Amino acid sequence: MSTSEGNWIVGASAHHGNPFDGHTSGESLRQMERIAGSGPKEAYCDKGYRGARSKEGAACEILIPGTKGKRSRMVQWFLRRRNATEPITGRLKSYHGMARCWLKGEDGDRINILMASCGFNTKKLSGAFSC
Repeated sequence: MSTSEGNWIVGASAHHGNPFDGHTSGESLRQMERIAGSGPKEAYCDKGYRGARSKEGAACEILIPGTKGKRSRMVQWFLRRRNATEPITGRLKSYHGMARCWLKGEDGDRINILMASCGFNTKKLSGAFSC
């Protein structure tokens, strides 16, 4: 999961067994809430999350493009903005070692994604402080 403004990675986890995207949303939202202290009010997801609902009483609305309902201009802007997550994934794979996991097992996968996410955020942070 990344922020809608600034593209900071605020949640990352490895899911094994090729689960449906909608089934991973609850776990990802709970992780973000645990790390940040409060969860998001709205989550803008791609069409792979159709049928996803907030699990276990999370007060987060999952918005998906192409679904029925009148949308404000701001919501439409955020739904288009969700496409900014694809370059994050590409950068993690090419620059931060996620193209291949050299660590063993499911725990190695979890460590790899967390370290790549930390490296991505650290690089963004160092770029913000450089002159």
